[in-house]
Amino acid sequence: MSIRKRLSIQVSELESRNLLSGFEQEFFGPIGTQNNQTLQADQAKVTADQLALQADEIRLTPTLQADYTAFATALNNSTTFQAAQKTLNTDATAAQTLLNADVAAYFSATNATTRQASYTKLQVDYAAAVTKITTDNTNLQTAFNTDTTIQAALKQYNTDAAPLLADQALLEADLAKLDGDSVQFGYGYEGRYGYEG
Repeated sequence: MSIRKRLSIQVSELESRNLLSGFEQEFFGPIGTQNNQTLQADQAKVTADQLALQADEIRLTPTLQADYTAFATALNNSTTFQAAQKTLNTDATAAQTLLNADVAAYFSATNATTRQASYTKLQVDYAAAVTKITTDNTNLQTAFNTDTTIQAALKQYNTDAAPLLADQALLEADLAKLDGDSVQFGYGYEGRYGYEG
């Protein structure tokens, strides 16, 4: 989920509380909070957090887009990663085809002996498929973790995205404080996701 979408959801959650404006129309606050300095401060902090998050998102979007392109290019150019991915896809397709045939054989069996044999084969093939796919996934993860170009691109993306994650964490913390203070001062709230009139 994008930062912008998560922010939209959080704002909608605030709106659903049936709050009135303490400052401007978008600065939501419960009835009577205009005279409560603690809640006023909480609301102002949430608003500041939202603006900072929006500003950082606008500022960093071109950089993160370039980082993502570099990361995707690193994945595509890694022969080890691509080989491991191809093996996983091939084995997964083959396993699915085999298991489908086993299931069909089981249901088409015309006697108990054949049906039991089909069921046993299905169990054996399923276990073998799980082992093979697990190994393929491990090999793919190893290829990902050991490719220096991929790891450098991922590190750069995470570094550049860090301010957005910090903004998001701060906003979440300040929203939680607003919730807690709203309950403490008796404005009928049951946390961010509920309301008692």
